[in-house]
Amino acid sequence: MYDLPPDQWKEISLRKRAIAQFSRCLPGCSRLRFCGLPAGVISVADAGGAVEELATRGEEGLYRVPRGWIWSRGAQLDEQARIVSEISPGVNRPLAWWFVRRQKFFPRIVNCPGIVFSMSGDDAENLYHWTFDVMPRLRMLDPARRGEVRVLARLRHPFHRASLEAAGFPPASIIPAEPMTFYRVEELLAAKVVKGVTPDNLACAREIYFKAASSVPVAKTRGRLYISRARATSRRILNEPDLLRIIEPRGFKSVFMETLPLAEQLALFRDAEAIIAPTGAALAHLHLCHPDTRLLILMPQGCTDFLYRDMARTVGLNAQLLDVPLALGSDPDPVKADLILDEACLAAVKSHLG
Repeated sequence: MYDLPPDQWKEISLRKRAIAQFSRCLPGCSRLRFCGLPAGVISVADAGGAVEELATRGEEGLYRVPRGWIWSRGAQLDEQARIVSEISPGVNRPLAWWFVRRQKFFPRIVNCPGIVFSMSGDDAENLYHWTFDVMPRLRMLDPARRGEVRVLARLRHPFHRASLEAAGFPPASIIPAEPMTFYRVEELLAAKVVKGVTPDNLACAREIYFKAASSVPVAKTRGRLYISRARATSRRILNEPDLLRIIEPRGFKSVFMETLPLAEQLALFRDAEAIIAPTGAALAHLHLCHPDTRLLILMPQGCTDFLYRDMARTVGLNAQLLDVPLALGSDPDPVKADLILDEACLAAVKSHLG
């Protein structure tokens, strides 16, 4: 069903699967209104007049969907409540999988008059995905129109609203998307873009984030940052005081990115001389650094996700990686584990600093 692979279909509970099968007897929008499930999955090519192509640029495009639907999780649907696949990309699973997994009878529905540009995306709550997967959709919307349309997005973190305002959307035009809510839009605009750290996406992020950071004066002396994850749920350095005793005398300042407004976060990277940090979403701001910024990424041993190393290289930074042992009793998944800097690691930090 919904063209989901059998192995993914089996990941969903029997009850939810049975509800999905039962819902097939209901016509399009009724299936959504009563069961919270889409009427199907279509491509732009198969949508006919339900989806209008306004602009294309290689693999990318801007689409108009009259009387379309937006699911706050990240799906864009046509008037008949069918998921439009090109403008509803999932991250780890297709959006149809999430529909069935999170199915809810008589879901909340909000009517939105006028023209609404969708910035609703799967995993848009993560800073990296917001910056390089969702925010690049703005490249397909004429900047002159940003003051004329409303925009719908999850605003779970301050960086969501701050970046949209820096991109040119008046505060009153930003619609906060609520969890598990469907928005019936008079005229839906949605974009398909190539995701990830591409030259176009970097240019988009730098333009918006440099504007957002402009409210913070450029530091007279470039700073040295240690980005702490002590308040996170994973990749915390459990013996962080041992690390701070080495780096603080060398001018490093410990910061908790989640406590700072977006403009201050961006300014710290813009003005940084050196950065030490466990791998994590805060490093999505690396593209604002000077090319000569020194970077040391603390990597959990066994972790094969080199996203931020590769991103650093893309923007011309010379990133150094330090493999750090997982803490005893920690989660065996390196991405979810906490870390311990042993004597060899601490010595390597000293060597890195010179």
